[in-house]
Amino acid sequence: MPSLAKIFIVLSVSSLWQAVSGYADIFSHRFVFTTFDPPLNPAHLSLYSASLVGLIAIWLGLRARRGEANGSAASPGLRIAIVGGGAELLAGFINEVYHQVVVYLFNNSALHFAIHGLFVISMLVVALGGLVATTSLLSQSPSGSLQWSSSILVSSIWLLTIGSVSYIAASAGEAAGYAYLLSGALVAAVIVTSALPVIDRFGAIVLASALFLIVNGGLIYFFTKGFAFLPYSVIAALAVELVWRGARGFGLNGPLFTGAFLGFISYWLLYPYSFAFFGSGALPTSDAVAPLLGATVTGILGAALGTVARNYFAGFVRSSIAEEQQRLKAQTV
Repeated sequence: MPSLAKIFIVLSVSSLWQAVSGYADIFSHRFVFTTFDPPLNPAHLSLYSASLVGLIAIWLGLRARRGEANGSAASPGLRIAIVGGGAELLAGFINEVYHQVVVYLFNNSALHFAIHGLFVISMLVVALGGLVATTSLLSQSPSGSLQWSSSILVSSIWLLTIGSVSYIAASAGEAAGYAYLLSGALVAAVIVTSALPVIDRFGAIVLASALFLIVNGGLIYFFTKGFAFLPYSVIAALAVELVWRGARGFGLNGPLFTGAFLGFISYWLLYPYSFAFFGSGALPTSDAVAPLLGATVTGILGAALGTVARNYFAGFVRSSIAEEQQRLKAQTV
């Protein structure tokens, strides 16, 4: 049985693999499979493979935790992750049935959004569970590999969050797009706000920003042979870093402000097709104000909920560790 540290490396890489596959899927539908979805879409196969690897890693982690001294600290996070992993498999099955069968009978945009939304949220739950588990173990026994796992998981959360907002923005003119925007931005803000404070912020944000630029820029170049939107990504990455560092000392106002700013730039600067919505890309047009405000408001709500969620998880982990220590102490007496 491999150690928990090695298992979490596999889990974090699979989570990042899922995020990259999701980006490839979005770009493939924009530029290649514009009118149909082939049965063996390489992006789908890559995404499902990554999900399966992640689920196996979670299962191995649940088994391996019993044999390690501080393994119980990882239990809450792994339990969260396995729920997300199971939901991913379900969402993948439903997605294929929809694309290969249902879409030829009727095409419902709201149902399409719901299926993709379930998949994205499931991927975020897996990444969040893995992050809770790794940071819980780090609090007990610092480890270089666990720090790498945490940073990679934050990077995948970053990519999933921005990727989902980009997908939402593509259909912002539809009623289903607004509904998905509100729910997706809220969930994304909760996870981002909950994740960043518990690990080394600077290293994680730099890694996440670099990976975003590589993935987004690489795919844009692959499909369009141009890097037209990279400056917006650079500006956004630097802005998040500066705002987060400047807001840390303001208590609750810090994460609120950061969440609002994340929502704002996610919809505006990081959207790879921003010219379609904002003309020159410098200022939003009137028809983009409503979804832009929606992303900002839900960023604020998500940040507030994120502080509550972070405190809850921290308390839950502490109580679980205390109970396990009491149980072990009682057995030795």
